[in-house]
Formats: sequence, structure tokens, C-alpha cells
Amino acid sequence: MYKRQDADLDRARELRSLLRDALARTGLDDTLPHRADAALRAFPVRMRLSATGHVELAPEDDGVPGALATLLTVAVRRGADGSWDRMRACAAPDCRWVFYDDSRNGAGRWCSMSSCGNRAKTTRYRARKAREVRIPE
Repeated sequence: MYKRQDADLDRARELRSLLRDALARTGLDDTLPHRADAALRAFPVRMRLSATGHVELAPEDDGVPGALATLLTVAVRRGADGSWDRMRACAAPDCRWVFYDDSRNGAGRWCSMSSCGNRAKTTRYRARKAREVRIPE
């Protein structure tokens, strides 16, 4: 039982890493597509006709692999409808949550300005102030 849970956790982390790299547009030269091909084979999906008469992707498996395959079907739909280009990985190295960038110019960098964005801007501000030379009067 634990070995399967460990394997599921490893696959989930690998998928998370692949999606974040794709969203951050890193490793898009040769490394990401080759890594992705191998990892994505673990999450088979099939086409089916929905109750509303639309063709959709559906996971082949149940449990954790099925849930991760469902996540991939969402990514495919986001790519098809163009909203994938608005998905971002938070620029904070200790966060990297994925979020939908609804800013007007599509240049959002932080999952939340009240946490990650504020922390980054405060750090930059303090560094700038520390570099300023104060002249005594």
C-alpha cells in the first residue's frame, strides 16, 4: 500500500514540476518535451462523448492517477481555448503556486499581491534603502 502511495506522490510531483516548467516557459528547448513524454504516459486518457454531446477527454484510471489525468485534461482544454497563456507560476521561489493571470496587460508575476508580491516588493525596497548613502547634516 505504501509503495503505491509513494509512487503516486512521485508521479504527482513530477507532473507538478512539468506543468510549472511549462507555465514558466523554462526548459522548452529539448529537455521539457522529452521529460514530459515519459511522464505523461503514466496518465492515459481517452476520448468520450459527454452527456451534452461534446467530445471530451476523460481519464482511463481511478484514484490518484485518474485525478492527475483529469488535471491534464484541464490543461489540454486551457491550451485549446487560449487561457493557458494566462496561467502563471508564482515568481516567488518559495511559492510557485499556479494562478490565472487576470491582469489587464497579462504581466502578473505573483499568486497574490498581499503575500508573495508584497514580500518581494518589500525586500527590494529594503535592499534599495540599505544601499542609499545618508549624508549627515
